[in-house]
Amino acid sequence: INVLNQQRSGGQVFTLSLHHQERQGARYAYAVVTGASAESAAAQAKALRESVTILRNDDKIQAVQWGDVLFAVFHQSGALSLGPYDRLIAAAPCVHILENRS
Repeated sequence: INVLNQQRSGGQVFTLSLHHQERQGARYAYAVVTGASAESAAAQAKALRESVTILRNDDKIQAVQWGDVLFAVFHQSGALSLGPYDRLIAAAPCVHILENRS
């Protein structure tokens, strides 16, 4: 895991990257868990594997559904299909975290 700390006008941010071999058909997913012990993070990782649905994972959009919450990263403008009648559209690179409260 590589971490790069940077100072930006809005505050301090960091870049997290994982280097792995690209193998045909291989799939990778990760979650950032803050303030957790190793044991707690391991338990959360197991729960995540059982409850997260990867909606899209390509060079344009990365999106997952976790319970009633949708997490989507748009690396450029585009649209994420959310079913036959719904989609999430971004006009520029952005991050969306949406919770269904119905």
